[in-house]
Amino acid sequence: MDAGSPFGTSASPGVGQLLIDELMAEMRAQRWSRVYRATRENNYRARRLYDKHAQHSGFLRYVIENPEKRSASGSTFRGLT
Repeated sequence: MDAGSPFGTSASPGVGQLLIDELMAEMRAQRWSRVYRATRENNYRARRLYDKHAQHSGFLRYVIENPEKRSASGSTFRGLT
């Protein structure tokens, strides 16, 4: 299974687009001003799809974890995209 996708590598073409379509419909119905999506930097397949709908904001996501609740990786400071 591809760690960057909940659908693995066998996801049917178009499944991601259908999910985005549903999310955008929900955004309009709920009158949200925006939706954020995070993905791994090397998940090029997903990024190509997201690039069709939005521009990359240029921000990186950094997570500072509580050292008393240390993650399985042992890291308390991680940089993610």
